[in-house]
Amino acid sequence: MLTIKIEQEMAKELDFLAKRKGISTLDVVSDALAFYIKTERKKLSAYELGRDLFEIGEIAKTDLSVKVKENVKVGLTKKHNQ
Repeated sequence: MLTIKIEQEMAKELDFLAKRKGISTLDVVSDALAFYIKTERKKLSAYELGRDLFEIGEIAKTDLSVKVKENVKVGLTKKHNQ
């Protein structure tokens, strides 16, 4: 449940639109918010959309950008010792 305060002029406009479309004011507001949310979601990057799905596991390396030279050296050593 959400309660909002709007200016009287906007309330009149909402009532007018609702009557013209033959739906409730709540439906007008709900449709408008659904459209707004859909539009804004399209603006988000793929990462932002799935951020809550991306978790770093316990074995994931979190310092890759800090230890670049060390990681490259380890990788090359492993590659050439095979």
